Amino acid sequence: MSLRAATRVFAVHRTTIMKLLVRVGQRCDDIMRVTMRDLDLEQLQIDELWTFCQKKQGKLTPTEKLDLSIGDQYCVFAIDRDTKLVPAWVL
Repeated sequence: MSLRAATRVFAVHRTTIMKLLVRVGQRCDDIMRVTMRDLDLEQLQIDELWTFCQKKQGKLTPTEKLDLSIGDQYCVFAIDRDTKLVPAWVL
């Protein structure tokens, strides 16, 4: 569900929803740091997702190229073949 759709469905301002998503993400990160230790995984598959923020890399000006939050973005992650657990990811 998109952010705008959620604001219509739940009748809550989008800033409130975004703040809640950040809090939930931080709590999930805390839980993962504690519980995801000494995993016994047999086979990991590594993949990547590509997207861009604001502009594609080829359209950036020289000053925009210095800002790493603009342009091509990659999310690389590992997933366990059997359990579908995602023990590692990097942005």
